[in-house]
Amino acid sequence: MAAVRKIRNWSKCYKDMYDNILDQKIAHIIQCVDAPNEQG
Repeated sequence: MAAVRKIRNWSKCYKDMYDNILDQKIAHIIQCVDAPNEQG
C-alpha cells in the first residue's frame, strides 16, 4: 500500500513539474510572437 501512495505522490509531483515546464514554454512562445509587434 505504501508503494502505491509513493507512486501517486511521485506522479503528482511529475505532473506539477510538467505543467510548470509547459507554462514556461507557452510564455516563451507568446513572447516570441509578441516581440515583433512591440517593435512596430
